[in-house]
Amino acid sequence: MTGIDTDKLRAEQAERLAAISDGLLAPGETLSLKAARSRWYERCRNQTILTRRTRAIEGKQRRKLAELPFDERKRQISEGLMRSLKGDVGHMTSHQFEKMVWAQLYQLELVNLEPPGTPPPH
Repeated sequence: MTGIDTDKLRAEQAERLAAISDGLLAPGETLSLKAARSRWYERCRNQTILTRRTRAIEGKQRRKLAELPFDERKRQISEGLMRSLKGDVGHMTSHQFEKMVWAQLYQLELVNLEPPGTPPPH
C-alpha cells in the first residue's frame, strides 16, 4: 500500500472498533469528524475530572496524615490499603504489602528522609 500511513490506519481502525464495542457506532455505520471530535473532547473532559478528583483526595489525605507521627501515618495507610484491597491482601506476601504501603507513602510525599534535628529547607 503505497502512500498510506499504516500506523494511522491501524489507529483509526482501533478507534472504530472501540466505538462499536462501546455501542456508539453500529457495524457498517460511518463516524463523522464532528462526532469523533466531540467524543474525544468528552473523553478528555472525563479524564480531567477524574484526575482532579484523585488529586483532591490525595491532597486531603496528605494534609490529614502530615500532622501524625510517621508510625501512625504508616498504620493509617496500611489500614486504608487493607480496606481497598479487601480479599486480595490474602494472596500477597507481607513483603509485597509492605512495598505497597511504602509506595503509597512516597506517592503522598509523606516520607521524611532527613535525619531528625535537621532544620527545614528555606
